[in-house]
Formats: sequence, C-alpha cells, structure tokens
Amino acid sequence: MRGKRTILIATVVALVATAATLGIAALHRHADERRSRYMALIAVEAEANRVSALQWEATARRRVPLTVQAELTARLESMRDELRLLRHKGSLGAANALAAFERLRPAIEDEFALLRARDFERAQAMDVTVEAASANLSTRLRGAAENNREVAVRSDRFSWIGTVAVMALLVVGLTALLALLDRAGRRRLRDDHLRRLAFEDSLTGLPNRPLFEQRIADTLAGGAPAVVAFLDLDEFKQVNDSLGHAAGDRLLEICGERLRNALREGDTVARLGGDEFAILAVEVTDLDAFVDRIFSVLSAPLMLEGKRLYLRASVGVATTLSGPELLRNADLAMYAAKAAGTNRCAFFTEDMHIRAVERLDRREQLERAIENDELRLHYQPIVDLDLGRVAGFEALVRWQHPVRGFLGPGEFIPLAEETGLIVPLGRWVLREAARQAALWSGAPYLSVNVAGAQLEQPGFVDEVATALADGGLNPARLVLEVTESSLVADFEAERLQDLRRLGVRLAIDDFGTGYSSLSYLRRFPMDVLKIDRSFTRDATTDTALLEAIVAMGESLGLVLIPEGIEEPEQVDALRALGCRLGQGYHFGRPVPADELVGVALRAPA
Repeated sequence: MRGKRTILIATVVALVATAATLGIAALHRHADERRSRYMALIAVEAEANRVSALQWEATARRRVPLTVQAELTARLESMRDELRLLRHKGSLGAANALAAFERLRPAIEDEFALLRARDFERAQAMDVTVEAASANLSTRLRGAAENNREVAVRSDRFSWIGTVAVMALLVVGLTALLALLDRAGRRRLRDDHLRRLAFEDSLTGLPNRPLFEQRIADTLAGGAPAVVAFLDLDEFKQVNDSLGHAAGDRLLEICGERLRNALREGDTVARLGGDEFAILAVEVTDLDAFVDRIFSVLSAPLMLEGKRLYLRASVGVATTLSGPELLRNADLAMYAAKAAGTNRCAFFTEDMHIRAVERLDRREQLERAIENDELRLHYQPIVDLDLGRVAGFEALVRWQHPVRGFLGPGEFIPLAEETGLIVPLGRWVLREAARQAALWSGAPYLSVNVAGAQLEQPGFVDEVATALADGGLNPARLVLEVTESSLVADFEAERLQDLRRLGVRLAIDDFGTGYSSLSYLRRFPMDVLKIDRSFTRDATTDTALLEAIVAMGESLGLVLIPEGIEEPEQVDALRALGCRLGQGYHFGRPVPADELVGVALRAPA
C-alpha cells in the first residue's frame, strides 16, 4: 500500500513537476515574445528619432536633398510595417502608436513637399504640427514599450517562482534552473547592450547625441539656467592620418576622460560623433572660468605612439539666454571659433545664426550652379620662355551667377572646399577641360587643379581615366596640380602612383606656401614644380631663395614653372636662372576657350 502511495506521490510529483516545467517554459516563451515586442518598439522609437533628425536637418537647411528624401521614405515605410506587425501580434499599445504614426506621416510628408516647393512660410507652420505629432508618437512608443517590458518582467518573476518549486521537487530541476538563469542572463546582457547602443558612445562610454539632447530638454523643462559648450578637436585628422586610427581612437578616449573628470556632479559630457564633444552644465555663474576650465584640462601634454601631443579644441558656448536651441547655437559658435584659428572659444550671438542661414543659401546656390551648368572654364597660357610659344594651358573655373554676375574662384572655391562640393565641382572641371583640350590643335598640354578632398576619394583614379577616355585626351597631355598641404597621408602617395601609371603628369602648385618639405618631394612622384608668385615677384631683386628652389628642382629632375610673371624683366631673370616655362598676366589672362586665338584652335574635322 505504501509502495503504491509512493508511486502515486512520485507520479503526482512528476506530473506536477512536468506541468510546472511546461508552465514555466510557456511563461518564458511569453516573456520572450513580450521582450521581443519591447525591443521592436525600442527599434521603432530609434527610427522615429532618426526621422525627427531628418526633418530637423531639412528644416535647418531649408531644402530636401534626394538622399534625405529617400531615407525618410524608407524609414517611414519600415516604421509602418513594424507597427502593423506589432498590432497584428497584439502588442500592448501598438494600435495607439500606429494611430499616432498615421497622423505624423502625412504631416511630415506635407512639410517636405512644402520645403521642396520652397514654400518656407507654410513649411514653418506645418513644422509645429510635425513636432506635436512626433512628440505624441514618441510618447506612445515609450508607453507601449514600457507596458510590454512590465509584462515581460512579471512573466519572468512567475517563471522563477515556478523554477524554485520544480527544483525543490526534483534534483534535476537544478539543471533546468541553471539553464533558465543562463538564458535570462543573456537576455539582460542583450538588453544592457541595446541600451548602451541607444544612449552611449561605444568608444568613450559617454552619453551620445540622443541622450545628450534628452538631458538638455529635461534641463530646459526644469527651468534651470544652463550652458552648452560644443567642442571640436583641432587637427584631429592629422593624428589619424599620421599615427593611425587606433591612435586617433585613443586620443578621443583621453579627451573624454579628461572632460568627464573635470566636470561637477550633475553636469554632462557627451561625444556627439567624430571628434566632436559637448558639455551641459547648469547654474554656471562665471562663464569665463567655465571655459578656462575646459581649456585647462585639455592643455596637459600626452604621449601617444611615442609622440608628445597636445589636445587643442575649438569651443562654442551658448546659454539659455540665447534661446531653447542650445546645441545648435553652441555648434554655430564653435564654427565661429574655428574660423578664428585653433584653440579658440566663441560665444553665440544672433548674427551667427543669420550667417549660417546665408551660408546655407550660398551652398544651395552653388549646388544649383553645378547642376544647372552655370560654371565656366577659362584657360591661362603656360609659355616656353626660350621660344616664346605656348606649351600648355591651366584650366581655371569661374561661376556665371544668375544674379551676381561673373564670379572668380575666390568667391566660391573656399565654400566648395568647406562643404565638400569641391568633389563634384572638381569632377566637372576635369571632364570639361579634358573634352575641350582634346579639340585643340598643336597638342598643348592641359593643367587642372585637384583639391585634397578629391584625392581622398577612393574612385578618383577611375574618374580621371574616365574623363580622359570620354574626352579622347592623351594622358600624357594632362597635368594634375596638387597643393603641398594636401600631401599628408600615405594612401595619397599610392594614389598619385596610380595616376602616374595612367600616364598623367603631376605638379605641386604654389610651392613655397605650404609645408615646403623636401621629404614630400622625395616621397611623392612629382614631375612639375610650380613656384609661387611671391618668389617670382622678387625675381629681379632678391633671388637667393628662388635660386635655391631652382637648383633643388633641377637636382630632382623637376620641370619648374614660376607663376605670376607680369614684367619682361622677370622673364629675363627667370630664363637666366634656368626656368624653361612660365605663367602669368605678362603672357595672358585666363580667357574662355573660344578666345584662344592662334594657339588652341579646334582640330579640323
């Protein structure tokens, strides 16, 4: 009888343990499902944050680039599909979030349409609706995520109670419990990792931009006076190019550590991306002392890869007195500080925002100029000093502005270099100049300026080969001019070697105004040395430096071309020094191709 009871109890215990195990497994599956929905809602919120960033970028630029429009459309489609799927699965709060999204999407699409139509007044009015809809969507998504997280937490709690009960009934329950603990631990690690990805910079461990912006919003909502300092490390690219990206990453880590250790409790330092950092401080009574503290903690020397380095930064500062756009205002002030030199600080003023809007307008005009064929090429002769004949031409770009008229390069090249538009602009110059030079009789060579940003493009060598092939120009007739300051990285030396293998010749432009390092002449495969006009100007009076440059160039087998020749006496002096070619207003100003008479005639059909 006792044996039967034991068997019965054992059976009951086994059945209870089995049922409990099955119940626990079901609870875990339920928790996993809720957690996956929570993670999906967090991902949708991240998508919503990116959509808000795209909307802010388009509003700030007052234009909608094609890449921004394409990304916006893709992200909106992704958010809609994910929310519909979550609603179909019965995710808590998904229906409300989807309804909020359906109110946001047409509003933001209408705003982008108004921006593309340049109806800025209506777009600004629509921006209020978009901001409200976006805030409502974020609130719905956070609420839905929190509800699903709480359900998952409750499910986990019940599963642990059941696990302990099963372990008390059966020894083998210990194995199941350990497995469950391991799985829950992995889930917690995964959740922690997701939180770090969402709100922390992976390199420095500092808050990232979304978290920093949230803390600014919380501070403003609390009504406390606040200060934001926007930092951009000076000459960081040179560290990356010379010492490598690992050294650059270590430099960013050191910068983050120093800033973090220098702040008061309650202040926030964040890495916004690249070499940009930001500080949020409240109740700052002495702004000058605050800025001095930043420069002080950065100024201490550091050793990196055996090199003694100093951290220098351009700092922009904005306070709540300047308005609610603290981060934007500090960013504008930082650019003003960087324009004034290295290791400088600037405080935001309203005219900075006005200049930023004007700069955005100029950039948009230059983009349209490239797209609408408003650029023109003029050609300045390069002359054989002994024979008095034209040996080649340098292509120089001009802008036929529809309102301001004919603009020289000084009016738009700096803007193009600063904004990155120098790459498409330079590509157009190269293709157009190659096409034109192929039509010239007498086979004069063509010289084209190349910006450092173009050299950094991985496909630049292919672009040159395509321009030569499409234009039908012999590579031996093309000379690409680069400045000394653009010759820094090792990959650029390899790229120049690839250009030489195409048959193209290479020149250093404005020699004597940049680094003027002999190591560059040995390291980079150059054919031509163009001597800056500052040396040519003194060719008849003070020739010591000019003689040294000529002697150096001849010893390296380089062709020497003095620039800026304006007087006959300069021609005689340069010829006597051994210069074979020359360029300057004495021989001719830059003119359009159709005004080149007797030298660059179109080849007969």
